[in-house]
Amino acid sequence: MAALALSVAVASGGNGNFRDGVYDFCVAVLFNATPAQLAAIRAKFTEGNRVFADALDGQQRFGTITIVNDCTIDNKCGSLEVVEFWILPGGGRAYATSGTYGERNEHVVMYFDQQIGSDGFTGDETCAHTIAHEMIHHAPPKRPLCWRAINGRPRRWISSR
Repeated sequence: MAALALSVAVASGGNGNFRDGVYDFCVAVLFNATPAQLAAIRAKFTEGNRVFADALDGQQRFGTITIVNDCTIDNKCGSLEVVEFWILPGGGRAYATSGTYGERNEHVVMYFDQQIGSDGFTGDETCAHTIAHEMIHHAPPKRPLCWRAINGRPRRWISSR
């Protein structure tokens, strides 16, 4: 599997791209994360990529992921309408729009305390599976391999439950 490129950006985020089985996208951190929190986000997306690629038999994977810290509508992201993942502070259930990867105003929502920063109930493995699970929902239906991974060849471990 090719290397995953993760960066913490000062530049603007943008709509996700999909080329040759590789998803490049932006993650907006909707609070001012500490360096340790940003490191945790990077680690979870790296592991999420491993789970995602494994679920799709290596035919699709994450490429360049730009992480934009302290992102609000009027600053670094330019517009939250074009970001694929939102990470909010606090807790809540992760969710994704269905089949709308790369479209404006459509994204995956995750919560730092509940999915990423938790050391207890939601650990590394669960967060990685949640990232993969939500990305499979979010991927366009014209990417049938993603839907087959859920509906045609169910993989229980991809479920966020």
